[in-house]
Amino acid sequence: MYAAVFCNLEIMVTPRLETLCTALAQVLIARKLSMVTAESCTGGLIAASCTQLSGSSAWFERGFVTYSNAAKSELLGVAASLIEAQGAVSEEVAKAMAVATSSLTAPCASMREGATPSNSDLAALE
Repeated sequence: MYAAVFCNLEIMVTPRLETLCTALAQVLIARKLSMVTAESCTGGLIAASCTQLSGSSAWFERGFVTYSNAAKSELLGVAASLIEAQGAVSEEVAKAMAVATSSLTAPCASMREGATPSNSDLAALE
């Protein structure tokens, strides 16, 4: 299973991110799920924000920071042709990153970056 939680830099630098991470943690714990991130432009900030929460090891599995196109292909197996055709920050590439994380790890909620988070994004996990 994977769910998309979208983030943009404006949200990444506000207190709202901690609120979102806390809400996400509660949903994951309740569902007995863990989380994996695949990040690019955020450079690991999503994973860092999650792991700053006390007890995050109960629900945060790992994070992939794949800033370069080569890293997306080498670490996650995203096709270079997809990156070239759609662009490294396209929705299609972000989805491929999320799908790849779920194939590289145990069943979990796979998060990818891309747009703006909302409560409905978290509800997708419930």
